[in-house]
Amino acid sequence: MKILHTSDWHLGKRPVGGIGENSYSDFRYNDYFNAAEYIVDRAIEENVDLFIIAGDLFDSNKINPDILERTEGILKKLKDKDIPVFTVLGNHDIAYDRDSWVDYLEKKGLLVNLGFERDGEIFKFEECEFRGFKIYGVPYQGNLIDEVLQGLSEQISGDNNIVICHTAIISEETNQELLPGCVTKEIIDSFRGKVIYFAGGHFHSKKIYPASQPFFYIPGSPEYWDLYENGEKGFFIFDTDTFTHSFFQSRKRKRSMHKIQSSKIYDFVANLEVEDGEIVILRVFLDNDDFIDVDRIKKELLDKGALKVESRIEINNVKDINGSEMRYRSKELIEKELISSWNNVFSISEERVNETYEFIRKAKMFFEDEDSNNSDEYIYEIFDEFIGRIMGVQRND
Repeated sequence: MKILHTSDWHLGKRPVGGIGENSYSDFRYNDYFNAAEYIVDRAIEENVDLFIIAGDLFDSNKINPDILERTEGILKKLKDKDIPVFTVLGNHDIAYDRDSWVDYLEKKGLLVNLGFERDGEIFKFEECEFRGFKIYGVPYQGNLIDEVLQGLSEQISGDNNIVICHTAIISEETNQELLPGCVTKEIIDSFRGKVIYFAGGHFHSKKIYPASQPFFYIPGSPEYWDLYENGEKGFFIFDTDTFTHSFFQSRKRKRSMHKIQSSKIYDFVANLEVEDGEIVILRVFLDNDDFIDVDRIKKELLDKGALKVESRIEINNVKDINGSEMRYRSKELIEKELISSWNNVFSISEERVNETYEFIRKAKMFFEDEDSNNSDEYIYEIFDEFIGRIMGVQRND
């Protein structure tokens, strides 16, 4: 049997950036649907038997008719080919006071939304059988994820199990505080020998665990949820007969990132080849008393066909009042240092500092963009998630 595993489609996401049919916002809105449909088309080409979406099908639990209609159209392609879709709710999908739109899609027969019930200390996990395998699903659980997954690990038996969960393993290379919804490798290790495949999500770049004979997989989001995300993005196809996996890159909008000294910036931009619709991010290091015309640079790259140009400026070799050499910090670094200083109120890890900075950056973009057609609800969602992340609690829309 061949399983295709994808996650974090975030359908309906509409970044700020102008209004109108040919605006940056409109192009990016369509990009998420295009990336998802590409994966569905590849699933059909590869004749897969089972299609897994490990959470965050939507970017918000509040969607409009266009998002719903286009999502139904994409999933119907799989239904027409008799390829069943199994999914779980991600933190962006969950509606705490009502059924989610993923539940609606299940009622329409387009997917199976797996979950569980809890009766006191007892977990009752939904079990689906498919071609000799038992499939279980755990939606996003925030800080309860360890307890729930431990419960599932203790209940399942045999070695023909498939688990779908909107979770990720915290980085082994750091001593970061565990982020909401993520697990330690010790929890995942409890599934070793019990699962043939553990389909994860939540993080937006490719991860496998362990490096040798892996059984836990994260494919990454098909598109950039944030322009500064790193790592590979795509989907896995797993063969249950050979216990082998193949990773395929998703079809996403091209994004290029460049580091340049200010003295070379104009020649660099003049010679830079830009694909039509490319997103260009520049990190420019400015010498003391130097000046660059950011508007000129952006216009030149937009004229070459770039969809969007972002620039970040850092200043080198500034002298302090005593004449000693120091590195001038960018506004980004200063803001992150300020966020780090909040430790007297919150316990803020390095990762949470970066996330908090990104939420604040998005909020500022919303207010600074006079042409934005986002509703006030959008900024409330940003603020709500921002508070939840720095406090280490679940988002509660």
